[in-house]
Amino acid sequence: MIHRRLLRLLAVISMLVLLAGIPSGHPGSNSASAHPLGELTINHFSELTFSEETVTVRYVIDFAELSTLEQIRQIDGANQWDVAGADLDAYLEIVVPEFLDGLDLTIAEQRVELQEIDSDAWFHEGNWGFELLRVEVTATGDLPATIDDDVTGRYVVRNFPGRLGWHEVVMPAGDEIAVTETDALRATVTEELLDYPDVTEEEALQIYDVDFTLSPASDDAEESPGALVEREDSAVGTLQRLMNSTERLVDLESGSSVAVLLTMLGAFAWGAVHALSPGHGKAIVGAYLVGSRGTPKHAIFLGLTVTATHTAGIFALGIVALTLSHLILPETVFPYLSMLSGVLVILIGLSIGYRRYRAYQTTGIADDHGHHHHGHDHGHSHDHHHHDHGHDHHHDHGHDHDHEHGHSHSHDHDHGHSHGHDHGHGHHGHSHLPPGADGSDVTWRSLLALGVSGGMVPCPSALVLLLGAIALGRLEFGLILVLLFSIGLAAVLTAIGLMMVYLRSVFERFSFETRAPGLLPVLSSLAIAFAGVIIVVGAMAETGLI
Repeated sequence: MIHRRLLRLLAVISMLVLLAGIPSGHPGSNSASAHPLGELTINHFSELTFSEETVTVRYVIDFAELSTLEQIRQIDGANQWDVAGADLDAYLEIVVPEFLDGLDLTIAEQRVELQEIDSDAWFHEGNWGFELLRVEVTATGDLPATIDDDVTGRYVVRNFPGRLGWHEVVMPAGDEIAVTETDALRATVTEELLDYPDVTEEEALQIYDVDFTLSPASDDAEESPGALVEREDSAVGTLQRLMNSTERLVDLESGSSVAVLLTMLGAFAWGAVHALSPGHGKAIVGAYLVGSRGTPKHAIFLGLTVTATHTAGIFALGIVALTLSHLILPETVFPYLSMLSGVLVILIGLSIGYRRYRAYQTTGIADDHGHHHHGHDHGHSHDHHHHDHGHDHHHDHGHDHDHEHGHSHSHDHDHGHSHGHDHGHGHHGHSHLPPGADGSDVTWRSLLALGVSGGMVPCPSALVLLLGAIALGRLEFGLILVLLFSIGLAAVLTAIGLMMVYLRSVFERFSFETRAPGLLPVLSSLAIAFAGVIIVVGAMAETGLI
């Protein structure tokens, strides 16, 4: 009872922490929601305006927290902990020509060479004490010919290929030269990467390769509206906003005991809320525990394994980010970890499915009575020839029964010794469920493998949490926060596992005269393998392999 009360109290406190941080203003007004796709992103904005003879390009790059760390290594006088002495002018001299070379603008099938007019770069505060780097470049180029008729063109942003981020291209209609047809936007939807909408990765704007048509303004040609993007918060975006609210509570610079307590509760709650976002193995854990006779201790063991693996992965990637980021970016590691995780999940699902299907073929549990005539030869060699038991010990179960009674044939012998063989279908090891579906296939090895696969892909948010703590000189506290984040993540997965266990026990009270219940363990194993396939395909897509 005391444990339940403590758990309830912790849940209430966590919810209060969440609710206390919900912003009252616009969700994009805080730095935490500045990068809806995460702290590893590089975000691009371009605006092209045309005159009779020239084109002007305004190009902005917004580096998220961990991407800024990569750029800082190229800046003299700066490190990840201190950017006060950064020589940004020297940095711009190096990167601006590279950035402009990555802007591929062709008009009338001729490349337009862009020349820098102005550039600027500065740092501003991000999450967890990190700095964010913003670079703005204005360039111009000569049009290859006078626009006295419709001319087609193309604009492609080729900087940082393959990096996750928001891509936005804007082409206003124009006064002197009209942009009559284009895939670009007519106006920015992010205030030039200063105010992002809350979206998922799939919903993020990805306009970096656009075609357009230029026409003389005097032609009064009908202008296309350009691409339309509605700013609507998705369900996941709302969830992300809750996470951002909790994230702001983790004030690492405060040293008061109340702030420390709120920070720790916030980290736990953040991990719990983060687990509710897509992924994190919820479907895999559920399918496994439904298909096998998993018990609460199995669900708890899964949660503990996820916690340990996830925490270890964060620590390892933190070391990589701090020491080897000039060689290996954490972002490049995530897809390969996901791929390895998916392969492991596939092997687990197929292995379990094979064992369950073999067991199903052996027992054949789906006949008219829910099982075959097993002939349960118990070998009770009683040698009592002077009385009749009333039925053969090889009882073919011609009578109609469900599988919960105990067949209590009391064998009323004349000489008074009642055998009372209360063999309740399982007491002698002959379960009417396939071996493995009654718990025998819930091996600690398979549970460990499943837990490792679910926790081996660290959450970038937790990595930022650790690095932010290190940046503020609070390494020990950062390790504790990452552990609490992982515990919150695993607590939700464990709760889902327990729910699956208890719901399965409810359904088992009903008798289904079909083949489906007998095949359910096999089907759930295939569901696990299919989830692994999805993970692998997604990871391969991220790496460009498919």
